[in-house]
Amino acid sequence: MKKISMFFAALVVAVASFAAIPTKADLVDFYEPGQLCVCITFGEEVCNDVVFAGSYNGWNTTPAEMAKFAPLEGFEGWYYVAVTDASEEIQGKPVQLKKDGSFSWDFQGGDAAAYTVHAGTVNIVPGYAGECDLKGYSTDEPVIMTCAYFKEHNSPCVAEVYHDYTIRLNAPFCAGADGTYYDPVIVGDFNGWDATGQAGEIDAETFEYIFKINDSEGHAFKFVAAGYGWDNEIQLPELDAEGNQVLDENGVAKWYNAPNYKLGAETEITIDYSAGKFTLCVGEETAVENVEAEKASAVKVIKNGQMVIEMNGKFFNILGAEVK
Repeated sequence: MKKISMFFAALVVAVASFAAIPTKADLVDFYEPGQLCVCITFGEEVCNDVVFAGSYNGWNTTPAEMAKFAPLEGFEGWYYVAVTDASEEIQGKPVQLKKDGSFSWDFQGGDAAAYTVHAGTVNIVPGYAGECDLKGYSTDEPVIMTCAYFKEHNSPCVAEVYHDYTIRLNAPFCAGADGTYYDPVIVGDFNGWDATGQAGEIDAETFEYIFKINDSEGHAFKFVAAGYGWDNEIQLPELDAEGNQVLDENGVAKWYNAPNYKLGAETEITIDYSAGKFTLCVGEETAVENVEAEKASAVKVIKNGQMVIEMNGKFFNILGAEVK
C-alpha cells in the first residue's frame, strides 16, 4: 500500500511539473497571427527586465526600442514576448538588462547547451564568441523553451565592481588608400559595443593612445579604426611555435581579429598591438619606397592631431604623402 501511495505521489508531481510548462493554448491570447511569440523560463536568477535582441528591429540595442519579455500570468518564472519581422528568417536572443536598465551582451542567454525546446520550431546555432542565436522560427506556433543559464553564467543580479580604467594602446598605423590617417577608438561594454567608439589621447612621448573608461570587472573591450566601425578591427599575425607567421596554402600570411580584452582588478592596462594591422588600412610594407628607405632614421610625431613620420624637416603619413 505504501508503494502504491508513493507511486501516486510521484505521478502527481510529474503531472504538476508537466502542467507548469505553458502550451500554445496558454499563449494564444498574447500574440497575433504573423507574429513570433517566444515563451521562456530561466534556470538562473532574473532580477531585471529581459529584452529580445534580434532582427525584428535591426539588432537595435537601445532598451527603449527593444521588445521586452513580460511575465506570463499563471506560470511563475515564465516570460513571453511577441515581435513582428517581415524577413524570411527571424533571428534573436534573450538578454537580461543591467541594474541601471542599460544593455550588455554579457547577460544574453547562454550557448546552445543552455536551451531546451519544449514546443515550436527554432534552430539554435553558434553565435559570436560561443553564444548562440535562435533562428528560423515559425510564426505558426509559439516557441516555448528553457534557458538554463546566461552567457558564461554572468549575472547582473550580483553586485558589479566598477573601476576607472586607464588603457594604453601601442597601435599600428592606419591609413586609407587616399592617404587619410585614422586613429583607433575603443569599443566595449561600457558603450554598448557601439562601433562609433570612444577616442583617446596620444602620449606625446611614447606615442601610445590613452583611453579612460569606467566599467566593471569581467566586461570587455576591443579597438576599431575611427569612421570604419566593425569593418576595420585590429588584426594580429598568426604565429607558429617558433614565432614565425603562418602562411596559408597560397603562401599568404594569416591574420586574425584581436580578441576581446576582459577587464580585471588591474586598472592600468598596456596593450602592444604594434605588430598588428587594421583590416582595411594600408600596411607599412606598402608605403612608398623613399619613406621605407629612411624609416630607420625617421621619428614619429604628432601633427594636426594625427601621428606622422618626420624626415628631413618634412612630415609624411604612412603612405608617404606629405602632411602640411
